[in-house]
Amino acid sequence: LTRRLKLQVNKDKSATDIVSKRKFLSFSFRLGKELRISLAKTASNRCKAKLRRLTSRTWGIDLPERIRRINEYLRGWLQYFKLADTLSIFDKINGWMCRRLRQCLLKQWRMPKTRFKHLVKAGLDKELAAKLAGSSKGTWRLSLTPQLHIAFGKRYWQSQGLLDLVEQYKLCRSSL
Repeated sequence: LTRRLKLQVNKDKSATDIVSKRKFLSFSFRLGKELRISLAKTASNRCKAKLRRLTSRTWGIDLPERIRRINEYLRGWLQYFKLADTLSIFDKINGWMCRRLRQCLLKQWRMPKTRFKHLVKAGLDKELAAKLAGSSKGTWRLSLTPQLHIAFGKRYWQSQGLLDLVEQYKLCRSSL
């Protein structure tokens, strides 16, 4: 290959092995009754790293623009990995992303007074909103609280225009 075709072979990537031990273009394969295609660990890790950059708390852009950029990235990522048989990974990334966005909102509403106002506006009881707004816990920890799940759950993010990975995955799979 190197002498005749003048191709360079990467010895780390080129090997002959059992299908379940090899990864190919960020896909991995599982053997059972039939061969199943799944995502390689590195693929979901790279996706999370990109989403971390897009949901950075220190990046001062407004929420609709942030959601537009996230949707743009997720559409392409989903189209590439729509052959994978791993709905659970898409569901995990979806939930993790909503938590990141809740964290961004909390960071944006820095002052307890502002947090309280927005939490009450989102439909939380005043007592619960006061506890959350005055909490000394960090934004990442607060983003996991049940109260914020109620106020800023899946329905809220869909109303803001965020792409639901699980629904889009099902749509992509049905068109195959």
